[in-house]
Amino acid sequence: MGMRALRKQHRLSLAQLSEQLSEQGIEISANVLGKYERGQRSMSLERARQLAQFYNVSVMELCGDQYVADNLRLLRKQQGFSLTKLSRRFAMHGIKVSVATLSQYENREMKISKQRLGQFATVYGIEQEQLLIKHTNKNKLVSSEEHDKQRYIQERAHARAFIKQATTLDLRELQTMISERLQQKKD
Repeated sequence: MGMRALRKQHRLSLAQLSEQLSEQGIEISANVLGKYERGQRSMSLERARQLAQFYNVSVMELCGDQYVADNLRLLRKQQGFSLTKLSRRFAMHGIKVSVATLSQYENREMKISKQRLGQFATVYGIEQEQLLIKHTNKNKLVSSEEHDKQRYIQERAHARAFIKQATTLDLRELQTMISERLQQKKD
């Protein structure tokens, strides 16, 4: 269906949608929502899931398949596969796909089924939904393992920052307490 169609179906302006999302703890400006709809900005898988949940639809219904061909081509290049190597990789998973068919998917000459989309995700080791959202050369598609590793690194960095902040606060409190006691002894 697509994001714009869903928003129109719910009779919401971009500003109203932004406001309703904000009420649910999802902060996205109307400007950014418009860019998502026009394909001028890529969104994270997490953001796509939040919007899909808001509309009570799947990510496939939210995003459609407009970016699949571009993502398939981008992903193949990022992983350094030729169409022939990719066809062989499918065969290793027990799936027969010709080089010509793979080319047709990438060139939008053939519509890709949900089942085939799932097979691509399996072969590449990514979540199927990642094939539905816009990606760029800067915004690489990542496997589930890489995504988990990135999330772990982010969580660890947040934990370290929290510990550092807590330690700094505790040291300040300790210094204040020592200063107060020294002042009491002087008095």
